[in-house]
Amino acid sequence: MPPTPPAAPKPPPAYRVGTGPCAGTAPSTPADRTDDLCAPTWAACPLPLPLLGQHNSKEPIGWVRAARINETQIEVDCEVANITEPGTLKDRIDTAWQTIKAKLVGGLSIGFNGIETAQIENSWGIKYLRWIWLELSTVTIAAQTDAFITSIASSKAIDKEQRRARGRVEIGGANG
Repeated sequence: MPPTPPAAPKPPPAYRVGTGPCAGTAPSTPADRTDDLCAPTWAACPLPLPLLGQHNSKEPIGWVRAARINETQIEVDCEVANITEPGTLKDRIDTAWQTIKAKLVGGLSIGFNGIETAQIENSWGIKYLRWIWLELSTVTIAAQTDAFITSIASSKAIDKEQRRARGRVEIGGANG
């Protein structure tokens, strides 16, 4: 009887596995750079959400797999797709992942539809009392200064001193 051939290697997963590859905080108080405010506790949050690069809905890069919501912020766990087939999609996703790991892109920004709003007194800003969360984007400059990537898989968590040096201080959360 001939020997049994070795089993074929398992294909790599369709996405990078784990709590990440990145985690971070999404909208939090106070109001953002445009004086708008999204009340985190009233977000309709259907998971998984698309993870986009720079709000480009034509070129998603991954998924938001988990979201923990409290009165001041939304903490998220995201995964960037791991494309194994050579081509332009793999190149684009690899570039997005490299810019995140290199901390060239460190902000997070939500894409949403407002359901119920109120004017913020003495401001041009709008408070979104209820809203539907459509997507999360990794961005170079976030409108909400407290919305940023706090940890990246296979690298150390971005500590509080690094965030302060970048002008960002996390409100609450596990890394606070």
